[in-house]
Amino acid sequence: MLREHGSIVGALEHGTGARRKELGSMKIVINTCFGGFGLSKEAVTRMADRGCPEAIQHLANVKMWNADEGGTLWHDLSIIPRDDRDLVDAVKHLGVQADGNYARLRIVEIPDDVKFYIADYDGVEHIAEVHRTWN
Repeated sequence: MLREHGSIVGALEHGTGARRKELGSMKIVINTCFGGFGLSKEAVTRMADRGCPEAIQHLANVKMWNADEGGTLWHDLSIIPRDDRDLVDAVKHLGVQADGNYARLRIVEIPDDVKFYIADYDGVEHIAEVHRTWN
């Protein structure tokens, strides 16, 4: 993660590639509302059912903490690459039911050869192409 003018910029240069295979373009999940990236329990469960190791570990931690009782749980999972095939699948198939409490998730498709990062302002994210800057 890079910090730039108070906002967090996730350096996802070219994504993971290993878990995504679609020639010509890649799909990336971003949050489009104030609040921040987050997933519903249904989305995390779907990802775990598909074998996503980060989602499996997250659900094991939730069970261990017993956090689902008596309140809402923030399913952040910001460690998952945003082009992860299981994440994209969950958002595509669940639609708004994949959104966390303070999120409105969207799949954005960009050319496969673009080096990119996700920038955000108060949780609202956009994808930007990496370019050179100097101070």
